[in-house]
Amino acid sequence: MKKVIDIKSLIIGVLVTALAFTIIGARGKNSANFDTITAKTIRIVNQKGEVAAILTSSSSATILSLYSGEGKPRVMLGCTNIGGALVINNQHDKMVAGLASTDAGGGQLLINNQHGKIVATLQSHGAGGGALVINNQHDKAVVTLESSYAGSGGLWINNQHGKEVVRLESNKNGDGMIVLFDRYGDPGWAKIGKR
Repeated sequence: MKKVIDIKSLIIGVLVTALAFTIIGARGKNSANFDTITAKTIRIVNQKGEVAAILTSSSSATILSLYSGEGKPRVMLGCTNIGGALVINNQHDKMVAGLASTDAGGGQLLINNQHGKIVATLQSHGAGGGALVINNQHDKAVVTLESSYAGSGGLWINNQHGKEVVRLESNKNGDGMIVLFDRYGDPGWAKIGKR
């Protein structure tokens, strides 16, 4: 006598076996271990389901954004073809600090006020030297301290309108030099420290 296998019984048996292997293979609720995750965007949420972080990538940049409890981006860390960048925002969504590489290959640190306007910049030049620039509340540079490619240094002071009024620097011969300008930026008096 030949036994006939019921097709429904066969399918149920296969599904029960697959379910058993799935349950045995699970380590715990919502847990998994991976060696590699491949994705264009990874979104991390907190216990309330609100976005806490987003890691995203495109052909030109990779960005990690960290969010506040209010769902606002507060810290962004990025990487582009010219280098990396870090941006920090305040509670009013204004950038208050930034650190980045520049097109010329140097580095730059920006410090902004609570309204997002630049008040200080510290940067290196790609081939050598660096500068510190301090702005007033009207976005005008009022103090610049800079070293040149040749290795000398200078201090420039501007009035509230951004016009240069004092220059203290080393000249091309290495002697100290001071120049005073009028309120319009026109030279008024100069002195070189050479005897």
